[in-house]
Amino acid sequence: MRRGVVYACSHQRWLAETLVSAESCRRHMPELEREIYLTAPLREAAGTDLDRHFTRVIVLEGSEHPARPRFDSVVRTTLDQALFIDGDTLFLAPVHELFELLDHFDIALAAAPQYLSPKARRLGIYEMLPPVSLAQPEWNTGVLVARMDGAFREMSKTWSGLYATTRSKGFAMDQAAMRSALVHSRLRVATLPNNYNLRALLPQLIAGDVKILHAHGDLKKIAGYINKGDPLRLYTPQPGDTYGFYPKAP
Repeated sequence: MRRGVVYACSHQRWLAETLVSAESCRRHMPELEREIYLTAPLREAAGTDLDRHFTRVIVLEGSEHPARPRFDSVVRTTLDQALFIDGDTLFLAPVHELFELLDHFDIALAAAPQYLSPKARRLGIYEMLPPVSLAQPEWNTGVLVARMDGAFREMSKTWSGLYATTRSKGFAMDQAAMRSALVHSRLRVATLPNNYNLRALLPQLIAGDVKILHAHGDLKKIAGYINKGDPLRLYTPQPGDTYGFYPKAP
């Protein structure tokens, strides 16, 4: 059984934070494979740093969704079980239990911090997708663990096609398309608590230790205080924890 963590990077702006995330993954779970999918210019810009942080580097020569190479990674990875993760993340602890979920489920991911995208609603995006009950919120696709079997890959093809539709209407986020594709699939879905995908720049309730931070920002600083205090606590970002800060590679 081959398990690993899969990254995809579309722009040099995100490369430094992706390397920081990969290093935190290697530090906490060195036995896992670590893949990255990126363009040839990014491969050249990164130099030997990629070989230090990843066990496999895949250069993309073309992509149906150049700004979302995660779709390429889903199609091309040869792992049996994969944790697909955005580069603006930081592992604070091992998360082997995410893979244990796949003994009973096909895919696991957390609910998005907002119910439905206001922009998508203004553009009528949900009306152009296969219908889903209003009671179903979106999932955040930045932390997603899945069994890499035919059913998941088929859902991913549907997701990619629906994303192409939403993108053509001026909506570049992929969560609305995922919501519809996943609901209409036969995949068994496990919902992760925010401990495994804490959108670190948003106030929220936390119960227990956070294991994966997710945000553009100084995640190492946030890691210094995120797990302090009562086991059940209301988390509020500290002043200065804002978007737009990109950490240097380790």
